[in-house]
Amino acid sequence: MAKRKAPAPERTDDLDDRIIDLLSEGKFVIDACGDVGITRQRLQVWRRDDPDFDAAIWSAIGAGIWLQREQILKQMQEVAKTAGPS
Repeated sequence: MAKRKAPAPERTDDLDDRIIDLLSEGKFVIDACGDVGITRQRLQVWRRDDPDFDAAIWSAIGAGIWLQREQILKQMQEVAKTAGPS
């Protein structure tokens, strides 16, 4: 017997906020979707149907990229400090 997938959660303001928070923290889209129990395709439909939500997603992705960049630069600086002169 084939396994039945659980239905995707309905879109709510709380779910939107969770997705945006995860993306702002630097999560990849596919990982954020998995964390909230939806597929990437479901998120694409929601984005296509709601331009304001799409803009918020883009903004969150941008914030997440900047956060990742800062973390990488900080790690590089720490390595450079501990490595000493070449």
